[in-house]
Amino acid sequence: MQDYYPHDDFYDNFAKNSTNLSPAQREQYLQDYYARKSTLITDWVQSVGLIIPLELQNKLGENIDLVYADSFFCQHYLKKLDLASARTMLEVDKFYAYDDALRQKREIIEQDFQWEIEQLKLFAVLLTTAEPLAFKLQELQSQATVYSLKTIDQDIDYNQLNQAITHILKEKVLSATNSKNVVKKFVMLYPWGDMEERRSGASQRSGKVADFLANQGLDVTVFTIGDRRSNWQSQVHYRYFKSGFSRGELVQKIYQEAFLSWQKMLDISTTNNINFFPLSQQELAKNWLPWIYYGSRFDHKFQQTLERVIDGADAVLLEYPFWAAIAGRYVVVGG
Repeated sequence: MQDYYPHDDFYDNFAKNSTNLSPAQREQYLQDYYARKSTLITDWVQSVGLIIPLELQNKLGENIDLVYADSFFCQHYLKKLDLASARTMLEVDKFYAYDDALRQKREIIEQDFQWEIEQLKLFAVLLTTAEPLAFKLQELQSQATVYSLKTIDQDIDYNQLNQAITHILKEKVLSATNSKNVVKKFVMLYPWGDMEERRSGASQRSGKVADFLANQGLDVTVFTIGDRRSNWQSQVHYRYFKSGFSRGELVQKIYQEAFLSWQKMLDISTTNNINFFPLSQQELAKNWLPWIYYGSRFDHKFQQTLERVIDGADAVLLEYPFWAAIAGRYVVVGG
C-alpha cells in the first residue's frame, strides 16, 4: 500500500470537514500545507490519503482480534478497515506536539498538545519503551492502561507486552492456552538476509516478532539467505541459504524475452538495441522485481532446504509473500 491521493483538494476537503480539528487548526493547516511546512496537524491530515483497496479492506477487516499500531495517525486506517480502536495497542514513543516544537525551535502550541492527548484517548491500551513517558501518559490518560516495556538492561520487557495482549484478548488468550493444538514451533521466512543486523524496517519488524515468540519459550527458526553460518542469537535459530546461482540468474535465463521487454519499456539501456543483455545486477534488483518471486521456483536446492526447514513446524510466518507459493506446498503436505 504505497499509493496516496495526489490532489490537494482531497486533503483540503478533509481538513475543512474534519470534526477532529478546530476552526483555528483548519485555517493553520491550510497555511502550513501550502507553505510546505511539516507540522503535527499537516502530517496527521496527510496520513489520511493512503489508498486501501476495497478488496484488501474486506480481507483485513475479517477476524482480526488484535492490532498493534506505532502512531495514533493509524486511526484513519482503523476506520477504513472497520477495526475497533478498543482492540488496538498503541505504541507511544513521544509527544508529537513536543517533537514538533523542538524541530521548529519554538514554544509548544498548547492547543495542539491538548488535541494530541484527545487522540490518545481513543485507545484503551498504550505502550511505551520510555519509563518517564509511561508515568506521564498514566497521569494524562487515567482511563487507559499503560505498559512500560523497557527493562533495566534496556531490553524489551516481553512479560509486560504479554500482559497488554492478554488485557485486550482476555478469554481468547485463555482459550488458546488451554487448547490441545498450541503452536510451539515457528519458522519465519525472511528473504533479505539482514535480519540479525536489525537496521532495515523489515528486519526490525520481523526481529521483534521473532524475539517475542522466543521469549515466550517457543522454538523459533528464521530461514533467510546469505553467506553466514547458521547460528543462535538470543534463543532464535538463524539458518542461512546460499544459492549456487547469482541473484536473478535463473529468471534471466528462463524469462529472457520478458527481461528484454521490460528493459526496453523502462529504457534502461542507453541504446535501443534490444539484444543488450543481460541487465546489470544493480538494474535487475532495482527495476525487475519478479525475480524475487520466481527465482527460487527454479532452484531445486533451495526448495529442498526450505522443505526440511518447514518440516515439523506448527506455524510458518512470511515476511513478504515472495516464497509463499513454494512454502504453501510444504505446509499443506505437512499439515
